[in-house]
Amino acid sequence: MSLRRFGSAAVLSAIVAAGVALVVSLMLARHGASLGTGIDIFPSEAAIQYSMAREIAEGRPIPARDFRLQWPEGISTRRDMTLGIEYVAGWSARLARALGITLPFPYWAVLVAALLSMLTAVPVFLLARTLVERGGNTAGLVAAALWTLHPLASLRVIGNFGRENLALPFLFLGSWGVMGLLREGEREEDPGFRRLAGPALAAVLGFGGALAFWHLSRTVVTIEFGLLWLLCLGTGLPRRTWVAIGGTALALGLFSLVHPVLRTRGFAFSPGLVLGLGLLAGGAAPGWALIRRRVVAGCSGGGGALAALLVGSSGDSHVSAVLVAKARHLLHAPSDPSALPFEARALWLEAFNSPGPAAWLYYVGPVAAAILGAAVLFGFRRMRERTLAAPCRLYFAAQFLLYGLAFAFFFRLHSLWIVWLTAGMGALLTGLWARHRRSAVALGVIAASIFLAQTVAGPTNALYQTVRRLDGRPLPVYVTHRQSRLDLIDWARRHTKPDAVFAGHIGTMAILYTDAGRAVVLQPKWENDTIRGKVQEWTRAMFADEAALATFCRAYGAEYLVFEPRFALEEGPGSLAYQAGQRAPEADDPAVLLNFQPLEFLDFELVYRNPHFQVYRFLPTPETPLANVAVDYEPIYDPDFFASAWVPGKHWDPEAARGTASQVESWYAALAMAQNLRQSGKEEMARALLSEIVRQCPGFHRAWALLGEIAAESGDAETARAAFERARLYGPATANVASQGEDGLDLNQ
Repeated sequence: MSLRRFGSAAVLSAIVAAGVALVVSLMLARHGASLGTGIDIFPSEAAIQYSMAREIAEGRPIPARDFRLQWPEGISTRRDMTLGIEYVAGWSARLARALGITLPFPYWAVLVAALLSMLTAVPVFLLARTLVERGGNTAGLVAAALWTLHPLASLRVIGNFGRENLALPFLFLGSWGVMGLLREGEREEDPGFRRLAGPALAAVLGFGGALAFWHLSRTVVTIEFGLLWLLCLGTGLPRRTWVAIGGTALALGLFSLVHPVLRTRGFAFSPGLVLGLGLLAGGAAPGWALIRRRVVAGCSGGGGALAALLVGSSGDSHVSAVLVAKARHLLHAPSDPSALPFEARALWLEAFNSPGPAAWLYYVGPVAAAILGAAVLFGFRRMRERTLAAPCRLYFAAQFLLYGLAFAFFFRLHSLWIVWLTAGMGALLTGLWARHRRSAVALGVIAASIFLAQTVAGPTNALYQTVRRLDGRPLPVYVTHRQSRLDLIDWARRHTKPDAVFAGHIGTMAILYTDAGRAVVLQPKWENDTIRGKVQEWTRAMFADEAALATFCRAYGAEYLVFEPRFALEEGPGSLAYQAGQRAPEADDPAVLLNFQPLEFLDFELVYRNPHFQVYRFLPTPETPLANVAVDYEPIYDPDFFASAWVPGKHWDPEAARGTASQVESWYAALAMAQNLRQSGKEEMARALLSEIVRQCPGFHRAWALLGEIAAESGDAETARAAFERARLYGPATANVASQGEDGLDLNQ
């Protein structure tokens, strides 16, 4: 038996190691350039978490209140942020250095994120093992392997440094502990507390760790105890099982009283823990009959309902706001944004988007097909009798449906459902193995092959793009290029003071905070109450007038405003205009005027521009001297190209503008192709392509510069001189930086 256990542990370790290797290789393949430079590695919220982990790794303490992250009031890193993966990655990097392991921190962060996320394979193994009466280790290993290969297991890991990477192993360790409590309760009429102590401890440690590291765990644990409350009231579980479940809730409540974030959010009085304490009260008296226990525990439902009504005032109200709005509108964002509260508008697609038909078919379809095939070959009834342990049937079915519903509401929560999906599939394939071994092997190999192909190819392959058309959602237009982000970071470092303050979109502000070291007014950590009101104020100002923008910058001390063309191009759900309460941008909105008429603004001066960002300097008083900085010409900001979409002060057609923006994107794609042709020795083809680009867009200074370089290398001095003159004419800022190196223009002088 011990040898078998050792063998299972070795195989499980190999599965985890293979998952880590797969995720790390995908990360290196897709983000190797960023990892090499240590800049622009992670987006949005993950960038902030990576920045703090890097500070810890370098031995610098995290300030109790970070003013640079949320200027000017600051954000409490103790009460408003659940720091977990930051400390794990930072301290482990310091320990590794002490042991002589010299791995650059960007690579170490990727390794830690991959390892922590793949540890979820362990509770997946335990869950599947608990589900079956016989062959538990086999079921667990199959489930762990399928989970590791499934693309949803790594989707939130590739290019991410998320708190859920650390929290999910703890969360499902807690679920495994709960399943142990239920199974012990069904095995014996009234199990002893010694038999219940182990599962209860696993539940406390698991749920407690998840609560400490991921703010969304608070919602998940609340629902978990609501489900257990219903199970205890609706089934004949023994009294001591009630006490063990209620004791788990009590322990978590006590933990929440000492944890700063949980104490601030009042988690001890959350609906789930109130219901759990009701179970403790119902099971406390040894002589009570089941009906009396149900009455006592049922009375806690009133307290749970009251706590649920108060959840809107908690720090997690952004989750409940989206949940209620999606239920009300049947998962479909209304065309009229005024039908939704601001938090639902802002987060509907940005963080909690619903999966479309493509996601269901591409990610869940293979699993559903494999389960259906097993059901047809083996029969549902026989499969249930031979694979599922009786104590856990109802709990597993409820969890499977619950997290499936969560997946339908929030695609971001896919990693929760896929755990139960693969655990159940491992149990079913093990049951099928007992009678139809060849069929079980065939289904398992097919499912694993599809999962591996999906994971390696990712959501950019032809299959996904074909299925993607089922969604009916418009593809994003004029997506920000990495080079533009790097150029923005480099400009901020070169030409602004170290204590300069920026305002702009929360995702862009995160990279300026992380990679440029600048203070930002807005940031993407939405569990902080204050930030939501500030983001709402900024989005409204962007679609109001210049006075509103100036008032916002003056109120929060912003010295620079970062503008992005997508503010004007996007419309409908997920756009900035939709967040501000408009269906689409209008002709006289600052989001449009900042794109085409920078000189018309009296309170803002354009000081930097690249293809995807414009930076405006805020002029707090009329006497503020102008910097008079030359900026490059970029076609996306040329009103002549958008004459069919924009009539100043009268008309703005975002759909027509997106068509023009697509044409601009094609020029940048052609420029990249010309660079590749040049590198492969096909200079004449590159020159022909560049000549066509500058014919269509005479001000495209990047194409002129590359054309001049190719001409100079071929000895055509006259063409090279003319091309460089055009490049300097239309791209003076780029030309100055290229010629002066580190001594470029400085706004501080």
